[in-house]
Amino acid sequence: MSLSVVNVLGNWTSTVSLSPFRGENTGRTVTPVASYSAPETNCLLLFVKSPGVSNVPLSATAVNAKTSGGVACLTSWTATVNILVPNSDLLADTYTATLTHSIY
Repeated sequence: MSLSVVNVLGNWTSTVSLSPFRGENTGRTVTPVASYSAPETNCLLLFVKSPGVSNVPLSATAVNAKTSGGVACLTSWTATVNILVPNSDLLADTYTATLTHSIY
């Protein structure tokens, strides 16, 4: 997943959450083990670093992923989300979940 930040106001933070998977026909809820990783990036113009993160656990509650400071930040990165779906107690169905990635 590719993300970009164009910020002229100062510090910024990105948060990530992943809802449980819900079966379309069965209504069954499956909570996967999931994590978020993103590389270190530089804010262009002022050369402020945004530290990388590795295997930040994801759940339905948003967690901080990447942050940076400074005015006039222009940066982008490709994030990786790993999702391990349990291999037992599943029912045949179509499952959906919502991944929310916010930057403010």
